[in-house]
Amino acid sequence: MKVIKFNKKYYKQVNRIYKESFPKEERYISLNKMIKNKDTELYCLINKEEIYGIIYLIKYKEMIFILYLAVNSEIRSKGYGSYLLKWCLNK
Repeated sequence: MKVIKFNKKYYKQVNRIYKESFPKEERYISLNKMIKNKDTELYCLINKEEIYGIIYLIKYKEMIFILYLAVNSEIRSKGYGSYLLKWCLNK
């Protein structure tokens, strides 16, 4: 298991997690805009070509804001969200 920068080959998996994790009114930005924005970074928690979770970060000056953090609904409550948060703190 590792955290990688978003790769287009995982678009469908990431989009599914994003849409099932956040109601439409909480999706302030589309996935297409997320991956094109230069002041943001989208990372994926991956295991054997399966996306377990995503974390979307906004960089501002010396700070990083987490706008979205989501885990695949089929494998929640197993520590993957905590794994992403710890990874972000060490970043």
